[in-house]
Amino acid sequence: MSEPATNSTTLYSKKDGKQLWSVPVWSPWLYLSHDGRTVVTAYQGMNLVPTDSRMHMEVLRFYRDGKLLRTVRLADLYRRRADMMRTVSHYAWVNTINVTPADLLQIELVSGNYKRFAMATGKEVAQ
Repeated sequence: MSEPATNSTTLYSKKDGKQLWSVPVWSPWLYLSHDGRTVVTAYQGMNLVPTDSRMHMEVLRFYRDGKLLRTVRLADLYRRRADMMRTVSHYAWVNTINVTPADLLQIELVSGNYKRFAMATGKEVAQ
């Protein structure tokens, strides 16, 4: 359950309703690993970042069992801000994000290129 009022996300066991873990963040974009132990939250502005964003801006956070595992910054995805797509008021940093059957977080960048990260570790996986 993701609660904007408490700025938290909590996973409960379907079997008995017990809390499995909680993270101190709310996001409109949540990606859960197949085993339920990892959740990835994406930037609250979704696919758009402000035009004055710095390349060290965090856009993804990997949590495992309620603990921060890794953050992904714009600089991990792009060399420079100009590589993103400029809109009227923002930069688009991503087209789509999904979890693959192999339990990889797959990100389609605005360039059409893909980045993949292992859900269990947050580490980038070679193409």
